[in-house]
Amino acid sequence: MKSILSIVEEISQNEPDATWISYKTFTKNTVINNKNLISHFVIVADGIIHLEITRAQILQFYKNGDMIYQSPYDVNVQDQVSIVCDTDTKLIFVDREIFSDFAANKIEYMEVLLKSVLKNTSDLCLELMKHDLTVEPRITYTLQKFCDRVAPTSHGEYQEIPDFLNKSKLAHYGNFSRKSLYDKLDSLEEQDIIKQHNQKLYIKTSAS
Repeated sequence: MKSILSIVEEISQNEPDATWISYKTFTKNTVINNKNLISHFVIVADGIIHLEITRAQILQFYKNGDMIYQSPYDVNVQDQVSIVCDTDTKLIFVDREIFSDFAANKIEYMEVLLKSVLKNTSDLCLELMKHDLTVEPRITYTLQKFCDRVAPTSHGEYQEIPDFLNKSKLAHYGNFSRKSLYDKLDSLEEQDIIKQHNQKLYIKTSAS
């Protein structure tokens, strides 16, 4: 099955109106204007972004090929939800109505769209499951789900957590205090589940 990126590329090759699909670049830490999602959905072409709610609680990370389809305006949470760039990022904004018109004539387009939406919904459900865990297993679960999403660099049986997910942001992502995080990281390091070296954090791939 084609990827959502390849379908957007196909549409853009026959694009009579430049407003249907637009490519925009953003620098690290840019907050995306939610109004962009009123009539468009967004696809990550390059880089990492995340969805967060009030008080910087991170809900989910998105990488290349991932899509944010649901507009916060549709559920009236536009003042509570933000999209933030974790790295320098290239995003594609696709007109919802135009994509639907193409999908009505090419069922494969709709299948890919639905697959992308279902995958992101499933991933978000898995992210939310961590809130049922106590702090120590929640740290492990949070880091492993993050690695599943962004596929960071591997070092043997450990994966390196990128610098943009610092300890402060990790606390917001896992919904625990920084004090609890620091205490439990030392405990997890003693168990060889994580490693801390030269200001970097590593998670064991086989930890559960």
